[in-house]
Amino acid sequence: MLLPFQIAFLLLCFTTIFAALFLPYISPTPTTTNITTNNEIKEKKSFLAPLKIFVPKKSMIDGRMKWDLNLFFLAIGAFFSVLATGYVGMGLQLVATNVFGFKPGDSGLMLVSGL
Repeated sequence: MLLPFQIAFLLLCFTTIFAALFLPYISPTPTTTNITTNNEIKEKKSFLAPLKIFVPKKSMIDGRMKWDLNLFFLAIGAFFSVLATGYVGMGLQLVATNVFGFKPGDSGLMLVSGL
């Protein structure tokens, strides 16, 4: 009955040990003060400002200016994978109810044990 929690715990331990052993340490850079000079323009900070990193940019790749779409496709892939993962449970329940004639109690047990 506790197998999903035990597997999740083991995966958490594995990823923690993996990150500790194989990811390099990058020391934090000293922060600059927030004093602006006359030449600097303060940017308006918003809640969605960090998403600007995913906007495609032109950069120098192999000596030519090309569009760098790597982060854009990474964000799109992450969005659709989360979207698809959220749909799996509902789709599984619909198929079980319509095809196999599961009742609410049966499909609830199936969702808890299978996902």
